[in-house]
Amino acid sequence: MNSASYECDVLIFGCGISGLWLLNSLSKAGYSVIALEAHSIGAGQTIACQGVIHSGLKYTCAHAPAKLGQHLAAMPAVWRHCLAGDGPLDLRGVSLRSRTNRFWSDEPLDAAIEAYAKQTGCSRSAEPVVDSGAGIPVASYSYRVDEPIFDVPSVLSALAEDYRERIWLYDPAELALLKGRDGAVTEVHLSRRRVRILPRTVILAAGAGIPFLRHRLNLNPLPIQLRPLDMVLLAGALPEVYGNYFRKGRQQVAITAVTSKLDQPVWLLGGDISEDRSYRSGSERIRGAGELLQEVIPGFQPHRFLWSTYFISRFEPAARSSARPDDATVVAETNVMTVWPAKFGLTPRLAEKVHALLPKPAGISSVLHRPGDVETPRVAPCPWDRFEWQHYDGAEFSAQSKGKTHAALSAGRW
Repeated sequence: MNSASYECDVLIFGCGISGLWLLNSLSKAGYSVIALEAHSIGAGQTIACQGVIHSGLKYTCAHAPAKLGQHLAAMPAVWRHCLAGDGPLDLRGVSLRSRTNRFWSDEPLDAAIEAYAKQTGCSRSAEPVVDSGAGIPVASYSYRVDEPIFDVPSVLSALAEDYRERIWLYDPAELALLKGRDGAVTEVHLSRRRVRILPRTVILAAGAGIPFLRHRLNLNPLPIQLRPLDMVLLAGALPEVYGNYFRKGRQQVAITAVTSKLDQPVWLLGGDISEDRSYRSGSERIRGAGELLQEVIPGFQPHRFLWSTYFISRFEPAARSSARPDDATVVAETNVMTVWPAKFGLTPRLAEKVHALLPKPAGISSVLHRPGDVETPRVAPCPWDRFEWQHYDGAEFSAQSKGKTHAALSAGRW
């Protein structure tokens, strides 16, 4: 049987936020694009993130290098334009969890906000507010911050919707890559399905899969760092809260509210509580999170909620002068680009960098029909719908039915 051949301007490996955004923006610009995904859409870092479009202010408050904050400063406005339908992509219909974020602190953040305004030119990034109601940290100072918080599965579904014929599920074991004398990738074969792809440019946007793909392409290893993150989850009758609690210049905890597939409130806890490497187990980290919330939220009773943790491996280019990359990264070698957004919210900036490096479209037909035996991957399940829950004292929660789970989660009260 002969192979089916597909020409395209761009072949993208990886369908997290970077790959999907590039698929949309490049297709919109007239490029013929195919995207390959080895697992499920958004699997890995994207589906596990909190969906906050950071302005960069939190890095100024935590005394981090200014460059990352400067690059992030414009992103909330870019994403808001997308939400309104007049941005680089049309995200009308995407769900927004919250239009703003909150910063709480025991010390005034006015000096940091002023420094941020001078660095970025964003003079209205945050304003003091008076918070009231149960379930929020009690702090001397509270600020409303211009940082929209998106529902990540909704974003992924919207970006995949119009291009399902161009998003192909593949098995890395069947991958064969051919290169010309100049080192450029000329053909990509999915041998088991007898599919041959002829790309002009290849983009590696596969996150943790990038080292494997670069090895298969016989490209030199790039300096890559792994920044581990152990997120803490709690579920029960929780209020809808979005914010960051600062103490002595540290982001002690970041709270993002989500809803499970059982329609139950869940809090995702990030910040220092998720990055502190001194905890030796998930149960220890859960206990630390519960003790912190007891300190800052009046009436919080950790034993009335179910708890869990999930691990995120953040694969990214090694940072030279700080703990994290300070911008979206594109490494171009022959006709291969290796890309990282650095932050979920920086993806539009990553796309701009890719557009600037690409040759013009070759006029290849953008009408593509997915091979009959190639599937379109599904959106990855959310971490809070996949992991086991436990009681605060470490006892495993073993409810077997949806009804029992629903009742147990509903029992949590302040």
